[in-house]
Amino acid sequence: MAMWRPRRPRPATADDLRRLGIGDTFHQGGQAWHVVGRLDFDEVGVRWTELALDVERRVWLTVEDTDDPAFPDGLEVSWWAGVAGDLVTTGGPDDDLVVCAGSTYHLQHRGVATFTTAGTTGTPPGGRCDYADYRTAERELLGFEDYGDGWRTALGRIIPTGAVLVRD
Repeated sequence: MAMWRPRRPRPATADDLRRLGIGDTFHQGGQAWHVVGRLDFDEVGVRWTELALDVERRVWLTVEDTDDPAFPDGLEVSWWAGVAGDLVTTGGPDDDLVVCAGSTYHLQHRGVATFTTAGTTGTPPGGRCDYADYRTAERELLGFEDYGDGWRTALGRIIPTGAVLVRD
């Protein structure tokens, strides 16, 4: 009789990440994370998903299809953690240049998207979100989002698709 053995986590594929939903568990950075909420955004046909992992600490995984050649699997994956707005010492979501936590960020995109939610997200259940995304020369990320209750600030970093581990 064969012994049962737990399946080991394996590097995620782009399809694995597109399918992540509430209740799913994955590993990243040596820690298990559970998806507790999901926001699906649409800005005139451009769609992306933010997965809430820890609403209290504001930790998120963003999954977005892209045609940028820097992402050969067609998926940009980023890891975000909310920060206090007072870490921003110069500029804000209406500016082209922002200094936050000692790093200089340049505007990449500013827009308005509609969104829907599922699970626990700490946001309204749906509506409109104003946002502004920034990057440093080293591709560190800064994001601002406003769901109608004031700007929220988060720092992020792009992670390789395979840095997320899933189980079959």
